Amino acid sequence: MLQTLDPEMKKLLDLAVKVYNSVECRDFGRVDFRLRQDTGAPTILEINPRYWRSLLGSVVAGVNFPYLACLLALNIPFPHPTYANGRYIHESRVAMRQLIMQALRTGKTANFRFGETCLMLAARDPFPELIISARDLWSGHPVAEDDRWT
Repeated sequence: MLQTLDPEMKKLLDLAVKVYNSVECRDFGRVDFRLRQDTGAPTILEINPRYWRSLLGSVVAGVNFPYLACLLALNIPFPHPTYANGRYIHESRVAMRQLIMQALRTGKTANFRFGETCLMLAARDPFPELIISARDLWSGHPVAEDDRWT
């Protein structure tokens, strides 16, 4: 699979691996980049040596990292995963706001892509969202600008 990557994507992947290894991270994680709009040059934002909150987004894209980690730990060979570029909204409040705004604008939600959000999981298992909301409420945690209903 790595041989079929776009050359620019391969450069980013190589840079991410180099940065990740240079700070002695191991196992799995993520290096976040932003590409400069004017030059396209990558800027490293952060290194996350853990699973990430938007992990379900990678599953939507076709790569199940926890499953692959289990196979790796059990020394079970597996093919290099393939993925599809896509969109995933991991903040349920943001996704819910988009759903409501679409319904208000168009009068329907039929075209809303639930599979690109965490809402289906939140509907099946609302407890984690309730815990996050309760934590934010009781701690006086300010609502992020993106989460305001403006």
